[in-house]
Amino acid sequence: MTVKKAIEMLAGVKPHAFPDEAVAKWLAEVDQKLFIECIRTHEGGITEMPQTYDPTDDANTELLIQAPYDDIYLHYCAAMIDYWNGDFGRYNNTILVFNQRYNEYVNYYNRTNLSKQPKNYGI
Repeated sequence: MTVKKAIEMLAGVKPHAFPDEAVAKWLAEVDQKLFIECIRTHEGGITEMPQTYDPTDDANTELLIQAPYDDIYLHYCAAMIDYWNGDFGRYNNTILVFNQRYNEYVNYYNRTNLSKQPKNYGI
């Protein structure tokens, strides 16, 4: 899924008044979280943490999580919309779904990618 597609899908499933720049920032937060907590500890994959996405310049940038797990982005952005709108009841529900889906993806990633081995320096 690209940045542009995620922004469009979010607008379709959860209409909101937030600018595309805010949504792009939230998308980047998910990719940064994934990089820090999972990708950098495994062989292969990207080697640099994604930066904040620009909805215009980075519109065609592919996000890190692919189908069938890419709904994670929508759940996170929906949670952020609820949070910033002060709707904490909905926020609690949407962030719970995000956390569940995110953990499912991390578990999948851990099962299918080799962890980096610690270096042995002869000690």
